[in-house]
Amino acid sequence: MSYTDHSVKREIVMLSRYKGLRSSRFLTVLLSLCSINTLYPAGILFTLTGLMLPLMITFAAPEQKKKEPLTQLSSLMRQYRFNTIRFTAERWSSSFLLLFLIAWQWQLNQSQTGLLWHYFASALFIVYVLLRIAFTIAYRIYFHYQYTHMNFL
Repeated sequence: MSYTDHSVKREIVMLSRYKGLRSSRFLTVLLSLCSINTLYPAGILFTLTGLMLPLMITFAAPEQKKKEPLTQLSSLMRQYRFNTIRFTAERWSSSFLLLFLIAWQWQLNQSQTGLLWHYFASALFIVYVLLRIAFTIAYRIYFHYQYTHMNFL
C-alpha cells in the first residue's frame, strides 16, 4: 500500500501546477515516507489520507477569473480580502504540518512508546488534512459571496 518513487514524482509534478496547494509537494513526500511501514495501522491511515489529495486539488484549484481594469477599486479590495483569508488558512495549515512533523520525528525516537506516538502523529495529520479542506471550502464560499451578494468594499 505504499507509494513508489515513480508515483511520488508524478504526483509532485501534478500537485506543483496548482499554486493554491504550496505544501502539497511536502505532503506527497511525507505520505510516501510514512506509508512505507504498513505494519502499524497508522501506515494504512497515512496511505488512505493520500487519497484525499485529489479532493483537495479539486477544491483548491485556481479559478479562471476575468481580468478587470485597475481602476475598479472595489474589486481590488475584494481580491485583497480574499487573499487575506487564503494566507490565514495557509498559516494555520502550515503550523499543523509543523506540529505533525515534530510529533512524527518524536515517535521515531521513542522505541517503547512508538505505537502511541504513531497514532498521535496519524491523528494530527488527519486533522491537518481536514482543516485544510475546511479552510479551502470556506475560502471558496467567501469568495463566491463577496462577488455575488456584496456591492460595497
